[in-house]
Amino acid sequence: MENNFETLKEGSSGDNVIILQDKLKLMNVFFGSITGSFGPTTTEAVKEFQRRQNLPVTGEVDERTWNILNDLTSDTFADEFLSVPVQTGGTPSEEMTSVLSRPTVREGDTGPVVRELQTILSELSYLSGAIDGIFGPATGVAVRTFQTNNRLTPDGIVGRNTWSALVYLYSPLAICGPVEEPPGEGDGYQGVVVDPGHGGSDPGAVGSAFLEKDKNLQISRYMANRFEELGVPYFMTRDTDETISNQERVNRMKRPFGDVKNAIVVSNHINAGGGEGAEVIYPLRDEPDLAQTILNELGNAGQVKRRVYQRTLPNDPSRDYYYIMRDTNNLPVVIVEYGFLDNPKDSLKLQQNWENYAEAAVKAITDFMGIPYEVDTTGNVYAVVAGDTLYGIARRFNTTVNAIRDLNNLTTDSLSIGQLLVIPNGSPTLPPPSAEFDTYVVRPNDTLYSIARNYNVTVDQIKALNNLTNNLLSIGQTLKIPSTGGSSEPALEEYYTVTSGDTLYSIARRFNTTVDNIKRLNNLTSDVLSIGQTLVIPGSGVVPPTVDTMYTVKSGDTLWGIGNQFNVTVDSIKTANNLTNNILSIGQVLTIPQSRNEDYEEYKVKSGESLWTVANKFNMTVDKLKDLNNLTSNQVSVNQKLKIKATK
Repeated sequence: MENNFETLKEGSSGDNVIILQDKLKLMNVFFGSITGSFGPTTTEAVKEFQRRQNLPVTGEVDERTWNILNDLTSDTFADEFLSVPVQTGGTPSEEMTSVLSRPTVREGDTGPVVRELQTILSELSYLSGAIDGIFGPATGVAVRTFQTNNRLTPDGIVGRNTWSALVYLYSPLAICGPVEEPPGEGDGYQGVVVDPGHGGSDPGAVGSAFLEKDKNLQISRYMANRFEELGVPYFMTRDTDETISNQERVNRMKRPFGDVKNAIVVSNHINAGGGEGAEVIYPLRDEPDLAQTILNELGNAGQVKRRVYQRTLPNDPSRDYYYIMRDTNNLPVVIVEYGFLDNPKDSLKLQQNWENYAEAAVKAITDFMGIPYEVDTTGNVYAVVAGDTLYGIARRFNTTVNAIRDLNNLTTDSLSIGQLLVIPNGSPTLPPPSAEFDTYVVRPNDTLYSIARNYNVTVDQIKALNNLTNNLLSIGQTLKIPSTGGSSEPALEEYYTVTSGDTLYSIARRFNTTVDNIKRLNNLTSDVLSIGQTLVIPGSGVVPPTVDTMYTVKSGDTLWGIGNQFNVTVDSIKTANNLTNNILSIGQVLTIPQSRNEDYEEYKVKSGESLWTVANKFNMTVDKLKDLNNLTSNQVSVNQKLKIKATK
């Protein structure tokens, strides 16, 4: 990176980002996993470093930022350990000179210095290949593994810092006293590589509720967070939505610990094909113990245990089917398929219980590695989804925005999809899934969205419980509604998704609140809305919404005719749609307010009656009667039906 500098910013990836993340860790500003992917966590770390060094806070690593970071970290390791007093009985001056005078070597170099390097790596069980004085790929892998295990930049280049670590800390010739050798194969597990399957332009399986790549990343981020809490070294192959080639994915799996037997790779996936339950796949070279342990824990978490199995190439049964197993030689790799996204029951489980399944996998892996497992007692871990706000999350989990901010060290209210938040202990207002259900009979103007909203459940929950493949409903259809464990009456509203034709006025009217309240709660500076926008609706005083109808204007329509058709007044239509005149255009979408039939009765005009006599009979004015019935003249006919004010 020093020789071929490039500006790094969010979206960058590769070895240079690995070097950057490693250096930021040394500066105690980056606490995530070293992935080689420049995501939001890395951006925040760069900003913090820039703030501490009085640099422009951009979140991008320009040449000035890099030079300062490099100056502060290039000799960190050597400075720390070369200053240790040398024990008597050796020749420290010769050893010191030996370290500082050794040339920098890298892949492609040859000679006695490379042979010495290979000898030391072999003694430390990092290199199992030939000691031939040729710095080839195998030596490069050994060097990078050693560097990773010793908090050095894993660039495969053996310079002053790497030589210092090799000679003064681990070499049998060391004169700094006895030190503990790094774990070799069979000496305990080094760590875990967490692989979110697919990503970027490769979505994996596609479902109606979510994409596989997104759920894989959500589960993987949760696992990485838990491994960090448990003190388990981990590495993520990606922590953003990026496209990774097969070869690059395998390289990233091997990079942190090497292609060794004492590190675990867990590749997270969601299945498709209409089945039900979890599956775990393991390579031909391994026993099924780890895979079976994971599947058993998933079963304990409530998922159906489908099977543990191996899969081979159709034309060569001696080779693994999956490239991440085929292209690694020693690593214990497991592919965990947590469920089927095209099975409605599994899809619902994966949306509601994915954290439990991810936690089950963490428990299984730590138990298998012999690492003490502790349940997360600091609070609930929640992954941010589209439309979330801190206010909404706080309401959902019966806590406050400030409590979430404090627990997660947030300085702003900005959230990113997939971000993991620790929620203060408390019971969420959304209930756990239940096998019980209520029933509901579809009425005119009902939609799956409106029904789900009224009962405080999701559209996908209703579709899954009723095996619906689309959103079409028919009047009189009986639906099963997931039980909330309490009253079967519709729940009060908190959120609303804007649909075509909505205005702030119509939404406020629907939820018995004011435009100003909605604007203030959602930080809106104008009345402009966009379809699909999620609004937080004030919870105080909210009543179940009235059902307004959306109507598309056709050729020949008038406000009078539409009002007459829907049994409402012209003025009410104009008010609901902010119309200043009676002009309509074909294709225009109108909000038709709910007809308040409870306030009026129907009356048939009798022979000899006029508007005046009818209005007088029911203590109304002629104008009020005309407005209520959308009449443009005073003429009435026998048996004509008129709406009149209800008698008390």
